[in-house]
Amino acid sequence: MITMRRSLLAVSPLVAFLLAGSSGCQRLDAEPSRENLEAMSRLAHPPTVDRRSAWKEIDRLLEEAKLQEASDRLVPLVAAARASGDDAELAKALVRQSQVTMALGGMETAVIKLKAEAWPKESVARAAVELYYAHVLLDYFSSYDWEIRERERVISDDTVDLKAWTADQIAGEAERSFLAAWDRRAGLAAVPVVDFPYLRKNDYPPGIRDSLRDAVTYLFVERMLGDTRYWSAAESNNVWQLDLTNLLADTPDVSPTGGVPGISGPSGPSDRRVHPLLRAASVLADLERWHRTRKEADAALEARLTRQRLLFAHRTSAADRQQLIASLRSRLDRERATPWWSEGMAELAGEIDPG
Repeated sequence: MITMRRSLLAVSPLVAFLLAGSSGCQRLDAEPSRENLEAMSRLAHPPTVDRRSAWKEIDRLLEEAKLQEASDRLVPLVAAARASGDDAELAKALVRQSQVTMALGGMETAVIKLKAEAWPKESVARAAVELYYAHVLLDYFSSYDWEIRERERVISDDTVDLKAWTADQIAGEAERSFLAAWDRRAGLAAVPVVDFPYLRKNDYPPGIRDSLRDAVTYLFVERMLGDTRYWSAAESNNVWQLDLTNLLADTPDVSPTGGVPGISGPSGPSDRRVHPLLRAASVLADLERWHRTRKEADAALEARLTRQRLLFAHRTSAADRQQLIASLRSRLDRERATPWWSEGMAELAGEIDPG
């Protein structure tokens, strides 16, 4: 594991302030106070923490609703994890610290504090923080949906302020975190989702959605790209203009020639100018191809079925529905030896006879 080292000045606003000074500012005492010296010492020499005992004590404090005490105990845990380069421990401490801060001071404060922290670099630990951050943003959006949609843009995306951000800014920030986790998907493939403590265990049979790569892809689509609450009015109105054959392709074209009016230059799942439904199809197709190369037929079929359900929900004309049904029937004809074929047949039957 890579040990992260940063200069003292880079991580310590307090030390930077103590060493700064200008003619226009109040001068500092020649000798810093005892409290400042102790603070500098703690920053220069992060405490050694008995992590097992510390987490046990934090859990006890939370059970007793002693939130401020729990928050205080988390500070040295974060510092020790960062100093030792233990990214897994750092992710756990940052997420828990954010949860406690949320309970103490509100969601806005928790988001600002979490965003200001240096996040883990290792793929799995980073994915934990990215997914948690996106989850909090979307929960905040859902809780204050009507009020948020009334806002006008007054600050830039660079300043994290949930009380001022518009719906598009909050959705964009959440999407950036989902995308950051998805971009690390190669490093998440070997991690069983049951070993990732930040997600509830799904109820799919073994071999269907087993890996963290699966989970990140499906969360990105189901919580973000495929949810029309985060689409613009134009995206909702223009969904019928997307080329359905391209949406169903093994590798959907998300370049300027992929049936996306007004798009120029390199494009892909990260390009918010591309319709979210097309980006969702591309992300799911990527997962399907990956499983297919690993000869994991059931998991590949699940990715295809998820894309089918998403497209069937958004393309409602009779002609589109007929094309979708024909495409699924053709695919299932080639999957008869796959155990998950029965799930596909159930989906096909439901689409043919929705009643």
